[in-house]
Amino acid sequence: MLYSPLYGNIKFDEPLSRHTSIKAGGRARIWIEPESTQQLCRIVSDAGKNKIPVFTIGAGCNIIAKPGNIEKVFVRLNAPVFKNIEFKACYAVAGAGALLNNFFKAAMARSLGGYEFLSGIPGTVGGAVFGNAGTKNNDICDLLEEAEVIDRAGVIKKIKKQNIGFGYRKSGLGNYIITSAKFKFERRDKKETEALLKENFAIKKQKQDYAAPSAGCIFKNPKNFHLSAGEMIDKCGLKGRSFNGAQISSRHANFIINKHNARAEDIIFLTKLIKYKVKKAYGINLEEEVKIIS
Repeated sequence: MLYSPLYGNIKFDEPLSRHTSIKAGGRARIWIEPESTQQLCRIVSDAGKNKIPVFTIGAGCNIIAKPGNIEKVFVRLNAPVFKNIEFKACYAVAGAGALLNNFFKAAMARSLGGYEFLSGIPGTVGGAVFGNAGTKNNDICDLLEEAEVIDRAGVIKKIKKQNIGFGYRKSGLGNYIITSAKFKFERRDKKETEALLKENFAIKKQKQDYAAPSAGCIFKNPKNFHLSAGEMIDKCGLKGRSFNGAQISSRHANFIINKHNARAEDIIFLTKLIKYKVKKAYGINLEEEVKIIS
């Protein structure tokens, strides 16, 4: 794969600790920030021809990058074209690189609501759609109409929600790069929306750990089981357990925090410890909600 200025801003051996919310990880062998959709199509097409994996990174939430050089093309959609937000009646189209918080502020200013349950969830629109971000009762796919994506050949497509295949904290978009998403909101008074956003964020803040960098919830809650992942981890006596600079949060057991310059291997060690202990105690194989990149 040739590294052309036509791709946009290119860096080599870029530390991923600079770009992940948990502030740890190895290095991206190739890091590119395209300036246009056309550049992104070219990157994806050329990488595909050369059989080089492409990984799209937004705000770096829900990501744990393994140590060492990671032989992938990391693409960050940081240019204005990927952060654009447009409204028409109750519909909104947001670029994949737009931060959720900025998107909601813009929607609230237009007296649109319905997304309040997502308050306090960090990251970008693209990341939220890809991972079907949400709460116990609602997911972002409930609001989605369609997604614009680029396939591995570099071709732009639009996919309707019903053809995406959403599930619990996942989507059927693994073979695509999301460039934008279209949502349908509802008319709602600005003050009501603002109050709901604050209320929902306050609830999350009480339960979750914001004291140190983290990747959010590490594991998915198991289906058809009476305990959540966090409750099982807590009952295994792991709350507060540390390994070097990483710690299983003493506030929310499904969080691993970077308490003191943790390395990626410290964090991964604790994820393995949790899985071992929960399997031994409950016979359940916990599934990561975060994406571990290698």
